[in-house]
Amino acid sequence: MLFPAVATFVRSALPAPPARVLEVGAGAGELATALTEAGYDMVAIDPAADSDQVRAVALHELDEPAGSFDAAVAVVSLHHVEPLGESCRRLGELVRSGGVLVVDEMDVERFDERAAAWLIEQRGLAGDAGEDDRREPGALVADLRGHLHPLAGVLGALEEWFAFGEPVRGPYLYRWELPPNAREEEEQLTAAGRLPAVGARLVGTRAGIQLGTGRIVRQSGVGSTGIVADGLDHPVTLRFGPDGAFYITYPAVEPSAGGRQGALLRIDVAAR
Repeated sequence: MLFPAVATFVRSALPAPPARVLEVGAGAGELATALTEAGYDMVAIDPAADSDQVRAVALHELDEPAGSFDAAVAVVSLHHVEPLGESCRRLGELVRSGGVLVVDEMDVERFDERAAAWLIEQRGLAGDAGEDDRREPGALVADLRGHLHPLAGVLGALEEWFAFGEPVRGPYLYRWELPPNAREEEEQLTAAGRLPAVGARLVGTRAGIQLGTGRIVRQSGVGSTGIVADGLDHPVTLRFGPDGAFYITYPAVEPSAGGRQGALLRIDVAAR
């Protein structure tokens, strides 16, 4: 089922159509179909696909040119991918520099016995009591944590390729085929601190080079190539900003500046 809130989040994070977008773990292809109708050039994959709109291939085996996608979308799928490291590396290869990765996930490490008990109760109300070994909260928590990748592990596998901000936390359990009023109740209980915020949404930007810090060792003069200072070892910070531009920041190294001034360079990678 494609939830309207999920579709809205994904559309708001993607570049404008007709961007080429890869959907990882597309299931029956509902989101891919909606994005295609909105004008996007979609490639949807899922190793268990049984739809003509979705390629039955695993992420790490997808045969597409490097940097051939403007964006990728993964809705509740990266916690399943195997092998995790190789799959995330392939995803980093496929998305172009400056492209985005839109992630909607369940943070299984936040799924505790409170969440499990509420989920079991709601599933009972929906007429789905679940399997016998998953009717007890502790067993359900152990089962999910035993076979799903934690969000921290997924982000760790992606960090070489994508720069993420903090996740936006929110409800998730209502998406488990629960009664219609389940989302409102989950939101209220989460706001009151009686349920954990299991859902997490993030948008990452594909780095063109390794993010982090570098060192400046030489600085030329203003309006010339003459060397002002040499043999230096000053920090340079390299980051993609929330606007998708690449930023380079560093302190001034001219002696008269006294270390109190610096510089910030903004590079609009989309304009290349």
